[in-house]
Amino acid sequence: MSDLQGNLNKAEAYMDRFRRDGVLNQIGGEAVPALDGATFETLSPVDLKPLASVARGGAADIDRAA
Repeated sequence: MSDLQGNLNKAEAYMDRFRRDGVLNQIGGEAVPALDGATFETLSPVDLKPLASVARGGAADIDRAA
């Protein structure tokens, strides 16, 4: 297996978690969704395919983190 293929396999395994669970806000050492449940899709800059759903923190989330 080439180094490239090995790295692609590692990246796919790493990304599986984010595709499945999304990316949450990090507040007080905890991974938490946005208080209002809002999310957005982050896209690959290479092919514009969705990578993961990301918690969209708002003012209430910022206040919670302060």
